[in-house]
Amino acid sequence: MRLRGLTGVFLVAVAICVLPLPSLAGEEPGAASRLDREYDETVARLIAEREAIPEGENAADHYSRAFEALPPKPHNDLDMFLSCWALSAMPEALRESPGAVDEARKYREAVTVHLRRGASQKRCMFDLKWSEGAGMVMPHLAKCRDLARRAVVYGKFLELEGKSAEAARVYLDVIRMGLHLEQDPTLISVLVGVAVVGMAGGPVEGLLARKPDAEAARLVFEGLRDLPRDRFDAARAINFERIVVVGGVRRQVVGADGKKGVTEILKSLEGFDAFLGEDAKAGRKPWRIPEDPAEIRREIKDAFVTYDAQTRQIVRLMRRPYHERGRDVAELERAAMSYWERQIAEGRFAARLVNCVAGNFSIVQVRTVRAEAQLRGLEILAAASLAKAEGGAYPKDLAGLARRFPDGVPDDPVTGKPFTYWLAEGLPAIQGEADDPELKRKRPEAYHFGLVYRLALEKDALDRWRAENAPERARPDLDPAEIW
Repeated sequence: MRLRGLTGVFLVAVAICVLPLPSLAGEEPGAASRLDREYDETVARLIAEREAIPEGENAADHYSRAFEALPPKPHNDLDMFLSCWALSAMPEALRESPGAVDEARKYREAVTVHLRRGASQKRCMFDLKWSEGAGMVMPHLAKCRDLARRAVVYGKFLELEGKSAEAARVYLDVIRMGLHLEQDPTLISVLVGVAVVGMAGGPVEGLLARKPDAEAARLVFEGLRDLPRDRFDAARAINFERIVVVGGVRRQVVGADGKKGVTEILKSLEGFDAFLGEDAKAGRKPWRIPEDPAEIRREIKDAFVTYDAQTRQIVRLMRRPYHERGRDVAELERAAMSYWERQIAEGRFAARLVNCVAGNFSIVQVRTVRAEAQLRGLEILAAASLAKAEGGAYPKDLAGLARRFPDGVPDDPVTGKPFTYWLAEGLPAIQGEADDPELKRKRPEAYHFGLVYRLALEKDALDRWRAENAPERARPDLDPAEIW
C-alpha cells in the first residue's frame, strides 16, 4: 500500500466564509520556510522515536513475525469463506465449509504467540521511510488486515472448541493491534486501525450473546476497560498529513525545474497521471501550469501556505469533542469545497494540486467517532454480561451498571449524552445517535450494539453463504438463467 492524501478536497476557512487564496505577502513572515522546518523536524522526530524503542518492546516487530508465521492462503473458495463469511457468521459456520476448521488450526502460532506479544506492548512503530512523504510504501497495513481476519477466525475456532476465555483474549488482541496502528500518525493508518478494531467488534458481541461464564465475561470487560483512552486521534493524523504528506508533495513541486519539471513530477506521483489526462474527457478545463518558473513557484507556495494555515485551524477545532464541534467541521468543509471547485473550473493549477493531495477530513472524523462509539457500546455490553454471569440477571437500565464504572458509564460520543439501553428478548442492547440517518437505515449495526441483533446478523451471514454455495449452484449443467 502506498500512502497519499485521501482523494477529495479540504481547505476550511477560519470563519464560515471561505477566503480567497492570499499571496505569501499576506501570510506570516517566512511561512514557506517555517513549513520546511516543521517538515524536517517532524521526520527527524519520528526516526528518533523509532530508534529509541528498546529491542523486543516494539509491537510492530512481533506483528511482523506473525505475518511470517501465517500459512499461505488456501484455495479461492475456502479463502473467500474464511476472509469474509466466517468473520460475520457464528462459530458453528466453520464446520460447514470443508477444510475451514483444519485451516483455522494453522493460525495458532501467529495468533497466540506473535500477535499476543505484539498486543501486550505499549509502543508500535513500523520501519517506514518518513522522508518519502506521499510516496511512502506501507505494506504492513494490508498484512495487518489479513492477520486480523485470520485471528478472528481462530477466535471463532476457539469458541467452537468451548474455549470462550481464550477466544476473548484473541478478539482483544486484534482490537489492541488496531489501536496500535494509529501510532504511525498517518490518516491511512488510523483508518486501517478503525477497520481492524471493527473486525473484532462483532465477534465480541457474538461471544457475549452466547452468555459466557464469569471468567470470559470479566476478561472482556476488563480488557475493554483498560484500553488506551487517547485513541482514534483524527486531529493528530490530519496534522501529520498537513506536515509530512502534503508537505512532501509541496516540496517536490516547488523544487521542480519549470513547467516541464512540474509535469514530470505529477506524472510520477501515484494517481496524478490520471488527473492530468482525464480532465478533457470529463469536460473540465485542463491543468493551467504557467510557463514562468517564478510564477509556478509563487502559485504553489500561495496555495500550500493557505492550505496549511487553514488546516491548522481545523486541527484545533477537531481536538474538541465531536458532539461540540463535529458539525462545524463538516459545514466549513462544504463551504471550502465550493470555493475550490470554482477555482478548479477556471483551470487553476495550484487549486487542482491542493484538490489532489488534501483529504476529506470530516469523513475521517466521523469514522473515528463511530469506532469510538462501538468500543464504548461493547464495554457497556460486557459490563452487563459480567453482571449476568455473577448475579444471574442483566441490569434493566444503565443505573444498574454504575458501580462498574466509577468514572461514569461511557457516553455516546456523537451526542455526549448516555446511550439508549434496554433488554431485547432478555438480552442487553445499546444504541447511539446516528450521525448519518441513511447509513443507519442501510447498516443499523453501525449504531446498534445489541446481543439479540448480533445473533440475527450471524445467522443471516450463514444463511446467505449457504444460499450462494448450495450444491445446485455448483452443477455445471445448470442453466445460468435458472440461477437468478
